Amino acid sequence: MKKVIALLVVVATFGLLASCDIKEVIEGVTVSGRVTYDGQHAYPHTYVFLLSSPQDTAGISVSNGMIADANGNYTIYRVENGTYYLFAIADTNNNLTPDPSDPIGWFGHRDTLADSIVVVVPDSIVVGDEDLTGIDIDTLYIPPQGK
Repeated sequence: MKKVIALLVVVATFGLLASCDIKEVIEGVTVSGRVTYDGQHAYPHTYVFLLSSPQDTAGISVSNGMIADANGNYTIYRVENGTYYLFAIADTNNNLTPDPSDPIGWFGHRDTLADSIVVVVPDSIVVGDEDLTGIDIDTLYIPPQGK
């Protein structure tokens, strides 16, 4: 009798696992894309973060993040539903510390200022129950330094 019950438990467990999407359980909802500095080339050691705001007036609130691969591809796993801003920083000297000379970038749209300076204005992304793909950052720049 014990063997029959054990067999039923194994069969039931296998049935539950077969009907369940293991990838969904492990990865959750994902956000993925590519980070490049000129639309084609990537920096190694680029960190990609989901932020709750594009402004740092109240401090930066990092919701989740990932390191892009050598080609700039990234996937952020287990992202909770919400509105985020995607930010990247390339650690060009690989010291694991954000430096003023490290290029940064945002997922967003380009705008031109009065002096013909092109900037990227951060756009929000909304995460729901489906994976988001193609969330690319194609421009990284070194922020101007105060004097």
